[in-house]
Amino acid sequence: MPSLLKVTNARNPSMKWNFMWTHYNLIKRKVGTSGSWSTVYTYTVPLEAMQNAPDTSWTDTSINLFTFEDIVYYKIYGKVWTEESSTAPMIIWDNRPQK
Repeated sequence: MPSLLKVTNARNPSMKWNFMWTHYNLIKRKVGTSGSWSTVYTYTVPLEAMQNAPDTSWTDTSINLFTFEDIVYYKIYGKVWTEESSTAPMIIWDNRPQK
């Protein structure tokens, strides 16, 4: 299972992970505690021999952490052909206002 790490000091949620031997890397996001998971990023690993390691970072430019006032969850899954991993590491940004 890959590790998923927050990249801090950014305007948008940004994350990185270690390389996985898969055909696809899928990032899923859930906004709020009652939200549903949706795929927000898919990286397709090239089938031909790679000269360099594939991209292992992503920034969610649709969420501005300076104005966002909720909790957002991210998970990364590996997928080989049509089989998606059954478990995934998760990171959380909690920007709910303090009471």
